[in-house]
Amino acid sequence: MNRKVSAQDFLEIIDAFLNATLGSQEFCLTLTQLWMLHRDGIYSQEAKWPERLDLKILDQWQSRQLTDNEFELAWESLYQHELNAEFRAMIDKIHSACAVFSPCPSASWEIGEEELRRDVKNVLVDYEHSLKLLALPT
Repeated sequence: MNRKVSAQDFLEIIDAFLNATLGSQEFCLTLTQLWMLHRDGIYSQEAKWPERLDLKILDQWQSRQLTDNEFELAWESLYQHELNAEFRAMIDKIHSACAVFSPCPSASWEIGEEELRRDVKNVLVDYEHSLKLLALPT
């Protein structure tokens, strides 16, 4: 499936989960499927490159030919993400929470539905807060 995943796709299922119209297991399954579609779509771009451009950029950064900022810009440009870095970081955190979710947690590292819902809400609030900070004049 070569479907592009949008921020709206993620936000709709997050909203449904936080409003309790989508259960935890279905939420985590759907979010993981979207996360994988996005990841696979990004990495499928590598097949179009004449050489491993990602390794070239990494080498330039590690040999200090690129600053951290130049590296970040080159990396973003290389992969042409549809979703901005802050949004991707938010989704990665939620995906990680889903990875340790269990309907009946038994291990110390597992979380249940209530904790998952709280974690997702906190990650979303942090993301929204970061957007407000980014919008402040410098």
